[in-house]
Amino acid sequence: MKLDLKWLLYIPIIFLFFPAFYCSIGGSFYTIFYFVLFAALVFCIISNPNSFIQKMSNLIKITPFKWFVILLLFIIFNSIFLSFIGVTTTSQSVKAIMVQLILGIIPVFVYFTYIIERYISFEEFLNKFLLLFWFFLVVGFICYIGQLFDINIINNIFDFFANVRIMQTNTNGTFGQASDYFAYGLPRLDNLCDEPSAYAQFLFLFLPLVYFYGTSDFELCKNKILNKFITKTMIPFTWLSIILTFSPIYLILCLILTGIYYFKEIYSLIKKYFVIICMVFLLFIITVLNIDFSETYISRIINVISNVKSFDDFILIEPSLATRFCSYINTFCVFLKYPIFGVGIGNIANKMYVQYLHSPVSLTPEIINLSRIYIASLGRIHMNYGYIYVFLAENGIFAFLLLAIYYIKLFGNLINIQKIKNDCIGNLQQYAKTIIMSIIGIVILSFYNLPFTKSYVYLIFGIAIIYIYKVKTIILESINNDEKK
Repeated sequence: MKLDLKWLLYIPIIFLFFPAFYCSIGGSFYTIFYFVLFAALVFCIISNPNSFIQKMSNLIKITPFKWFVILLLFIIFNSIFLSFIGVTTTSQSVKAIMVQLILGIIPVFVYFTYIIERYISFEEFLNKFLLLFWFFLVVGFICYIGQLFDINIINNIFDFFANVRIMQTNTNGTFGQASDYFAYGLPRLDNLCDEPSAYAQFLFLFLPLVYFYGTSDFELCKNKILNKFITKTMIPFTWLSIILTFSPIYLILCLILTGIYYFKEIYSLIKKYFVIICMVFLLFIITVLNIDFSETYISRIINVISNVKSFDDFILIEPSLATRFCSYINTFCVFLKYPIFGVGIGNIANKMYVQYLHSPVSLTPEIINLSRIYIASLGRIHMNYGYIYVFLAENGIFAFLLLAIYYIKLFGNLINIQKIKNDCIGNLQQYAKTIIMSIIGIVILSFYNLPFTKSYVYLIFGIAIIYIYKVKTIILESINNDEKK
């Protein structure tokens, strides 16, 4: 029965790899992952409520989890307060609290922090997750072959399991196909995600884990030959997938995160072979200058660097990225108008139309079109922006300080674990750097394009919290055993 329960608990983990698999209820779209997660979480709580309460209590006592709980409570009370003074409405606050927090963030965070080290060990969970991750990479290549050679049976299967591509409406209100992204005559790899950039984002967030497992000797499966093949191909498969998404910004971000991850190794290498590296770099620059990148997506990076002299140039050369930056700037302007408590959770979309009318920078065609739709339908203007700007605008400076404390406590605990000289934690210590790097990835993306409710974020947070919990528990048990002796 215990074994069966363990495998049932893996079902939500499997559905993490179906991020664009949705169902429609009352005209709204809901990812199936959350339905599976709710069922599993309710089952866990009902089957042993005392164990659940005890585990959550322990996490609050000895990990930075308590700071995140304080943050969520502040956001809830802050939004209720703002609805009383008329900045937002009660219905808006209740809806956002229910959808974003109670049905969004909290279940994901709580589920993974409860089942790991309760039903599934920390190491076993990561091993199984990385095995699924590798299969997800392979599935992506099958998807790409289907797109490249227009194989209907493959494309139809992927459209079924990533059905939000078809369910999404076009701006004119009709249903249409949202997949089949192409660049430079080639399909852009989107796997089972709703678009290529979403897949690139997923790969970026878990890149540190890929480096860790791809350069270590873990047993992801029992077959030794297959296990070696999986671990040795994990890094090249991931990078090939990143390249095939044809996302210039994520290519740059992945290179930055790689540089941070391998900083010590890169620094030592440069120090040891400085002259040779300078010569190779110079030769590389000369070679690059003589290569025509006009038919590759690297040309988008070169165009921005060499031709952008003003924001208007930015709009003409890279309109999609300019839309993001325009939304960042205007969202930050909303924060400056409501710096203390913000405008309330989920309420930023109701404030953006008026703000765009007073935008300090030129509006992009995409934002102008959305503004016209707002006028016609009195709807909400929702754009893609980094969650830091939205978080500030919606919740104010006090909530931001609580979020900063949570991050500081997370980093502080993980850095301290790296410094611990205690044989009782053994090989467990080596996970610290990887988890730190994944959280750095979250911080980087939060300034670009990462929703506050993204499920992958709370999976990584859950892994970090449980890791700190496990290490501290082992050390406390070791100290207690020494005192008894």
